[in-house]
Amino acid sequence: ALVGLVVFKSESQSAQLAYIMAMAALPVVYGARFVRPLLPGLMAAVVLVSPLLIYPLEKVLVNFDTPALKQYSVLHRVELWKGYVDLIAEKPALGRGAKSDRHLGKTGRAAVHAKAMGFPDTTSSPHNLALEIWVNFGLLGAAFFAAMLASIGWMISRMPDRKAAAVTIMCVCAFTASMFHSSALQSWLLGTLAIAFAVPFAADVSQDDTSSA
Repeated sequence: ALVGLVVFKSESQSAQLAYIMAMAALPVVYGARFVRPLLPGLMAAVVLVSPLLIYPLEKVLVNFDTPALKQYSVLHRVELWKGYVDLIAEKPALGRGAKSDRHLGKTGRAAVHAKAMGFPDTTSSPHNLALEIWVNFGLLGAAFFAAMLASIGWMISRMPDRKAAAVTIMCVCAFTASMFHSSALQSWLLGTLAIAFAVPFAADVSQDDTSSA
């Protein structure tokens, strides 16, 4: 409850959405164990097809043009994503190189659609991890990242029950936040993920020590 209060008092909309997704996933993760290793595989699939999802997503959102979408920057993000998808299509195989997403955003090339809708004409990133990987490293980078996510699913399938559930929920949180955040490579986010992943492993070791005693 305390964590939820802190999150919803935060100005980070991606953190709020991540918390909501984690709460929604709890009954599934604990009630249907077979789903746990499948979720990282689903995340891997989303990464691979993400450039193909943006324009259809926009068409869906047009039918829900509500104040809430504008309040939570949903429409702004979608317009930014469209700009990056156009740039990805120009160099889909290997991308444009590390940190290209920031350069393309700062020069305004990635914000063409956003500017046309009255949003700011520059940005610091796609606000989407999958598109960030695609524009920087292309299909090759997306495939490597998807393989890493799939390997996490394999590791979850071999973990003890409590640890597997905890790591699955953390994956849901981290992936959800990264799909809407400014960058996956910020030190605070990487540090938070490192601590979060350490918690279930430490708890498992503590349980083993207690059992042996």
